[in-house]
Amino acid sequence: MRSVRSCIKRVLHDGFLSKSKGKLHEAVEGLLNLEKMARVAEDITATKACCSAVLAVCFNAKDFKLLEEQIMLLSKRRSQLKQAIQAFVRQAITYIDQAPDQDTKVALIKTLQAVTEGKVGLGGHFNCRLDSTRVHYPLISGLPPRSLLRSSARG
Repeated sequence: MRSVRSCIKRVLHDGFLSKSKGKLHEAVEGLLNLEKMARVAEDITATKACCSAVLAVCFNAKDFKLLEEQIMLLSKRRSQLKQAIQAFVRQAITYIDQAPDQDTKVALIKTLQAVTEGKVGLGGHFNCRLDSTRVHYPLISGLPPRSLLRSSARG
């Protein structure tokens, strides 16, 4: 088997070159095939790299709907490695502030909430980030941020 990193580079290179031709989905499919081979082989490093590459391709193409779909897909894959899920959730969190509008940010946060909900070792990290994000996006959970509740109770 070829080095997974070299295969990822090849697929990314083909995907970026063909982005203008509308072949983004082909690049994602190629990366998902590599991810499956790495996951089945229980290669944590390669699985993380493949998942990261899938998210990077979607983000660089500014296709946030596809990004959300891929986050859900990767998290629900059979025998998905916990370390891989942690890695791509952390990566996706960095994309929240770079989303183009409020609705996209909220949708991405809700997708990440769905992925991390009930998973040991994932929820705590994300919920801390979510609490700080609620200060900027208070309507995400339907409740104002805790800091606003405390300040309004005083005044």
